[in-house]
Amino acid sequence: AELEPGDELKVRFESLHSAEKAGVTTVSTQSARAQAHVVAVFEASYNENALSRITPLAPGIVGRVLADVGDDVSAGDVLVELQSSGVSSAKSSFVTASVNAALKKTALEREQHLATKNISSAKEVQEAEAAYTLATLAQETARQQLRNYGFTDSEVNSIAEGRDTSTTLFVRAPFSGTLVERNAVPGEAAEPGSALF
Repeated sequence: AELEPGDELKVRFESLHSAEKAGVTTVSTQSARAQAHVVAVFEASYNENALSRITPLAPGIVGRVLADVGDDVSAGDVLVELQSSGVSSAKSSFVTASVNAALKKTALEREQHLATKNISSAKEVQEAEAAYTLATLAQETARQQLRNYGFTDSEVNSIAEGRDTSTTLFVRAPFSGTLVERNAVPGEAAEPGSALF
């Protein structure tokens, strides 16, 4: 202890007892009567590896807010319903592409049936196959657009079955946790990148 820094060969490593040796103690918070206060400088922050800023995947207007600060949510829980014309267009494109793919499939099956009876030529069958392939590609592109907006596969299938072209987009919790901040307000315009929670 009497030596100047650098005059000794001892290497000091961080100790689990460093805070204790420095006289710093921590305890859990408890209810108590107010006492003399202590002024201290500190910074509190969330673990950034377990924090998410939840933003919409398409521009729209906040319709219903289904969660609030302090709520414990599970992965996939709907937090906000957004009304988005872009989502309506994507749904409409998917429904149209699905109907078109079904039509092209029927046409292909008809051409293949006629070809077995030598009524249709090989060229007509090939053209029907090409048209069906293009239609299914368009359908898959439209399906992927809906997935990009956060729709699940079962929701996408129900959009096709019900011919749903509504503007509703669900904003979901990406993982389980507690909501610590809310910026979502009904009637407010929301853009991708603007944090709702």
